[in-house]
Amino acid sequence: MTGKHKSALGRVTILSETTEQLLVQLIVKMSDIGFSLTRNELLELVTNYLKKTEQTELFKNSTPTKNWYYSFIKRHRATLTTRKSNNMPSNRARSTNVKVIDRWFDGLKLIYDEHNFYEKPCHVWNTDESGYQCDQGRFKVLCRRGSKAPTKLGVSNDKTTYTILACCSAQGGFMPIHTIYKGFLFIVYLFTLPKINLLTFLHRREINE
Repeated sequence: MTGKHKSALGRVTILSETTEQLLVQLIVKMSDIGFSLTRNELLELVTNYLKKTEQTELFKNSTPTKNWYYSFIKRHRATLTTRKSNNMPSNRARSTNVKVIDRWFDGLKLIYDEHNFYEKPCHVWNTDESGYQCDQGRFKVLCRRGSKAPTKLGVSNDKTTYTILACCSAQGGFMPIHTIYKGFLFIVYLFTLPKINLLTFLHRREINE
């Protein structure tokens, strides 16, 4: 036989093609606005849809299974994929809308115009902080087949968070790096740090304040 198949090969999907396309569009839209769905949330969404449209007989126990989920993702792999999500607090989400950002840049322009910072890059500084932990977390590693609990040597499993403050100018200058440790840490190796580092040892009460 010659010619090309005009329809998809394989078993007929449980949900109609139109319904699946609507689901794909919904998943993409939810992800774009910061409400990405997990596997369980998608299964619950489909379950509620089947109840409202009186199609609960399509699945055993009226609920789509994990196998259906993985098949659904595979069918639409050209559009959908899975990733580890990044959590965004609601206050940050509120501050990233167009009106808030435009208002901030309008205010910044007024300051630039008033002080003529366009000609004074050495007066424009930007600072940011970053937290880190000695515990690097768990990784997927290669090991002998049959191993139950492979280990990976790390610096420490201490989950205490330390803070580093960095500050640089638009001209390219840098202020000394400021490192904040929670509590008093008088450890010998701290004295081996470069002199450009400023160390701050704060009580837990001061950190919380």
